[in-house]
Amino acid sequence: MWRIGQMTHLRWGAGFVGSALRCRHTFEGEDAMGLVGRERKVALLRALLVSSRRLVAVTGPAGVGKSALLRAIVTAPPDDSEIWTVDLGGVPASAEVWVEVAARLGLGARAGESRARIAERIGASAVTLLLDHLDSLTVAPAELRALLDACPRLRIVITVRGTFESADAEVPVRPLGIPEERMPIDRALGCASIALFVDAAARSDAGFALDGENLDSVIRICRLVGGLPLALQLAAARIRVFSSERVANDLADGGPALELLRTTRDGREVGVGHALAATVGALSEDDRRMLRSLAHFERAFSFAGVVDVSGQAPGDAADALERLLDLRLLDSAPPLFGEPVFMMLPILRSVLRELPGDPPTEDAYRRRLARVVREAADAHAQAEPPSHRAFAHVLHQDLLHEGDLLLERHDPRAHSWVLDCAAALEGTAEVTRISGQLEHLIATADLDSLPLTQQAQTWIWSAYGLAMSADGAALADLVDERWRRGFRLIDAERTPLLALQALMVAVIMGITTGDMPATVRAARTGSRLAREHACATWGARFDVWVAAGIHADGDAPGAVRLAMDALRHAQRVGDPYSILTATILLRTVPPDTVPADAAVPTLADALRLARDERDAVMEWFILAVMTRAELAAELPARAARRCAERLSIGRAWWGSYLSAISLVHTVFIAVAMEDWAFAARMLGAIEADRERVLRSMAPASALELAQVRALLTARLGESGFAAVAAEGGILSAVDATAQALRWLREHSEESPTAPGSGDGLTAREREVLVLLAEGLSNKQIAERLFITPKTTMHHSSAIYRKLDVRSRAEATAFAHRHGLVETRAE
Repeated sequence: MWRIGQMTHLRWGAGFVGSALRCRHTFEGEDAMGLVGRERKVALLRALLVSSRRLVAVTGPAGVGKSALLRAIVTAPPDDSEIWTVDLGGVPASAEVWVEVAARLGLGARAGESRARIAERIGASAVTLLLDHLDSLTVAPAELRALLDACPRLRIVITVRGTFESADAEVPVRPLGIPEERMPIDRALGCASIALFVDAAARSDAGFALDGENLDSVIRICRLVGGLPLALQLAAARIRVFSSERVANDLADGGPALELLRTTRDGREVGVGHALAATVGALSEDDRRMLRSLAHFERAFSFAGVVDVSGQAPGDAADALERLLDLRLLDSAPPLFGEPVFMMLPILRSVLRELPGDPPTEDAYRRRLARVVREAADAHAQAEPPSHRAFAHVLHQDLLHEGDLLLERHDPRAHSWVLDCAAALEGTAEVTRISGQLEHLIATADLDSLPLTQQAQTWIWSAYGLAMSADGAALADLVDERWRRGFRLIDAERTPLLALQALMVAVIMGITTGDMPATVRAARTGSRLAREHACATWGARFDVWVAAGIHADGDAPGAVRLAMDALRHAQRVGDPYSILTATILLRTVPPDTVPADAAVPTLADALRLARDERDAVMEWFILAVMTRAELAAELPARAARRCAERLSIGRAWWGSYLSAISLVHTVFIAVAMEDWAFAARMLGAIEADRERVLRSMAPASALELAQVRALLTARLGESGFAAVAAEGGILSAVDATAQALRWLREHSEESPTAPGSGDGLTAREREVLVLLAEGLSNKQIAERLFITPKTTMHHSSAIYRKLDVRSRAEATAFAHRHGLVETRAE
């Protein structure tokens, strides 16, 4: 309720009262929603207003909720001061500020007299003047001071997008904290951006509530809009019409997201696009140009990519990135092999691409893509570690998008580009899209006119793509025919690396189609060829799969001997892939067959290595072994957590053998927890693909699954089991996996580690944090510590991740609050 005294109404007349009532109407129903997650900021602003601070600036980017803080003061004043609010949003930049303020207060003064007229009306009264959107006009700090000097009991609160150095105090407002991916629902409810979205969605649709069905999509929405309150409220308003999953998908697409979050008020654009455009417009020319150059990227980009595309020196680029991170225009993603990685909000990318004027040249961007895909393809041929393909994995969306564009234009470079992408992104979920591009080339290109190596690669990689598809088992004959057609075109003596690549593809295809004999034959041939051509790394990789075949034939001791040789060889050449596959094998054979003094990495060490290498497939296999180990130890809640992690990793591979094996393990976990009905439903979901899946699993799995079926039949009765299994049988792979993932998360034991403790900082990261807190730029930190700006950014990104913060300002505040750095006396 407005706190305007009765005498004020009588003295100023109807003009002022009418203005006040109109302003009050725009506030009703918005206060609680706009202040979710802002309780500390409200308390800080109220405390400042009852102190001696007379000019307070509420600062932050557009759409962050600065106006909501003013509404909190209007509805609950901190004292008996009268509250006068003036919203200057939408006022032409050429307007004179005091004329506009006087007009909105009903004082009707002319230019040159307005400030004096306002001062006269305030006099010695206790008044708090709230000037919202002050940065839409030009006003000198001295003018605000002059009004304060004329009115001894006046306080002024302004909202501006940038800093306001002349203020007595500042209340900085930033976007709300965003949730972690795959956050459990109990922790999600404590996340400020989720709380705001849920509150706003419930106002739009009274039946909306956060639950296991919509949790993932709500998390995605909060992350996709970067915790920007305006975007969260506008997205939540669409819940009445669209599902949260539809809203999340539209936001991720970029273009539709901008339309989804447009809105107008009083005939002017006040949506997210307008807010972000205003924030971008307030940047320096150099920062704005950098941001627009980064809008070329489709998703994530590395620090090296920023330097290449922006054309800035590393030190300058690092400092610009820090400024953009503080404004939440960019987000810091987990670093990749020591390389800082960043993300841009999809909706911001859409805004930047719509801005008028010529965007920065795309030449540097396209040169970056070409270099990345070529280097990654070469690294694959040389059997180099996955880290050598890191940049390709970061830019996978860009590489695939470029392939689509080249195909649409019938560009002669399209064929080689798609083949390079197939090698660069082998082992990732992007194989499905590359497979579609290859099918287009096979249907439209004159393959006979291509060099033999390109013809061979086309057939080999198309076979791989088909084998990895949901229908891989049904397409086994076509897969085999294409692979053989391609392999016949390879001269192993002249191009041994191409032959080795093709044979490893055959190994993987045999695993995915459940044809272990084919896998072993290809592995033996590859091992022999690698020795003949002194390709040590390729040899270690093939030897592990030969050992796997020996194990499948029942010769565990023989498999262990060969796997131990391959492990030692892999450790000598430093090949993570061979180390991981050998570890998986040696940790799944009977324990008494492995020598007691064998230096075999633990599964925990292997999992860390897979994650360090960003090898999602190896991570999935290790988690599978850990799932079975937890089940064997009668720890089903831990097994559920491991299985949920696997399903999350493989969600892009819907219908593949990876998801199907996870569903089999979900059945075993549900039985261990005595949830008979859910176990039966999941058993029904895998029935159609059961034989192929079991061929890819340990031999004992078939017997174990038969025992489970008998147990469920006994528990549910024959008709009851048949009915529940039939329910699972009609589920699509997507729905079955989604149901399994929700169930596993509900029954998981939470990980004991919690973010934000700060205990994980290295000594060097603490050094960097101290210098960050002192206000040094990245260039200055690099010079002080004798490291490169890129290394500084890497340490900063690691600090943000470990402290669970998103910017330099938040890291500094966290460090002082938790004593990670000393708080210096003023």
